[in-house]
Amino acid sequence: VVLEKTICYIISKEMLIQVLGNTFIEIILFSIFRVNIVKNVFFKDIIIDSLLLELFQCFKLKKYVNKEVIFYQNKDNENAQKNDKILLIIEGSLYYEGNKLLFAGKGSVVGEDILFKDSITLKKNIIAMPDCIALESSSEPIRKILGIEKNKAEGKQFNLYKRISKLKKLNLFK
Repeated sequence: VVLEKTICYIISKEMLIQVLGNTFIEIILFSIFRVNIVKNVFFKDIIIDSLLLELFQCFKLKKYVNKEVIFYQNKDNENAQKNDKILLIIEGSLYYEGNKLLFAGKGSVVGEDILFKDSITLKKNIIAMPDCIALESSSEPIRKILGIEKNKAEGKQFNLYKRISKLKKLNLFK
């Protein structure tokens, strides 16, 4: 039921191909990626346009079904390998298993703290509710692009993130 004047647009697959070309899915996913990655607290300060496409190419579209475990509870780092990923949630949400407390929602980038640690410390599994569509990448290619060495990121290593952060603090004009 519509109570006001409404305009509906129907965009067919053929029209998308005509306007955007055969790679329309990648173009749409890249647009979603770009909008959300620059809003992220970690990435917004280090992302420059020339890195966006390179980072995007590390991510693959993945669908998680309702109640599927995405990040596993840590027990002596036994699940560290399974948790070594970064997600950008396109649709759906992630919840703590058992208590229905929201972990992350649509548009969130999660797992980026894995770039600076060996694993994410979790006391409960993180599950998809309902089905969740996300862009997913292992942390390793992201570390390489950003110049972050595993296990040394919190040390004195002067990686790309730290160099860009330093540049932002320079007083260029007095």
